[in-house]
Amino acid sequence: MCIDPRPPCWPNDQPCPNSCAQAHHTRIVRNHTELHGPWFGWRMAGKYLVSPEGVRLTPERLKGLAWRQDAEARRDAARARNTARKAVLQGGVTVIRMPYSDWHRERFGSSAG
Repeated sequence: MCIDPRPPCWPNDQPCPNSCAQAHHTRIVRNHTELHGPWFGWRMAGKYLVSPEGVRLTPERLKGLAWRQDAEARRDAARARNTARKAVLQGGVTVIRMPYSDWHRERFGSSAG
């Protein structure tokens, strides 16, 4: 299938389509875009982001996943703050047990007799 007008990567002396023209045709007509870099293997197909395994994600689903991840991070931060606060409140008391007579002797001294 030839494309009119020809994209700049499709020279006049080559048959239709070369790899560049085919990629252009796929991107424009079928709305499929291959992604590069860390997204290698992923592609855009219409309104879907398609994983290398073929899982299709809609923009709404991606927003929901991002919202949930953010909510879990906020929840975990709040739990960490509460745990630290409880540790400060509960860990501030030190109890030492000693016999009453030793305490009395330390405070008032021993009576000479």
